[in-house]
Amino acid sequence: MKVMTGAVATATAIPVVAAPDALAILKARRAEVSEEIERINRAIGPEEPDPIYAAIEAYRRERAAADELMKPYAALREGDSSPQYDAAWKAWSAAWDMQNRALSALGQTVPTTIAGTLAAVAFLQSYLLAIEEDPEDDDQRVTVGVVAAAGIDEEDAVRKFSTLFLETIAIALDNINRQAA
Repeated sequence: MKVMTGAVATATAIPVVAAPDALAILKARRAEVSEEIERINRAIGPEEPDPIYAAIEAYRRERAAADELMKPYAALREGDSSPQYDAAWKAWSAAWDMQNRALSALGQTVPTTIAGTLAAVAFLQSYLLAIEEDPEDDDQRVTVGVVAAAGIDEEDAVRKFSTLFLETIAIALDNINRQAA
């Protein structure tokens, strides 16, 4: 507390007196916080890595491989009937199939943690943005292929893949919620 006396300010100490119940209140609050941390840890799940990360990485790896093999195929595409064209097409086609399988597996991988679920949502968002930016790009055709491989009608394949993936995310959240309860 500052007391003004003329032009000079002086400071006086105010003693802090702890109420006898303050320590008990702090201990009770600490116990509540500890319980909440335990509940959150149960919700987060086991210390094992979430399988969604491996599925996302597998898709990205297969996508990169398909993109690399697309380059020589695209360079030869214009009316070429050479053995190089056939070899490039076969290599790219096989990589494309692997990419489709990886995307299908990703869409069916149920995250086991909150962080993994958020990673799945972020992946879906970036995937859909890529399609929106260039609807004729490979992502659109991959989605159609994945939806067809899953036995789903190809009409509006992007929306159906998104729905399929969001259902997987909903299952993950439900599982995590049950673990936390």
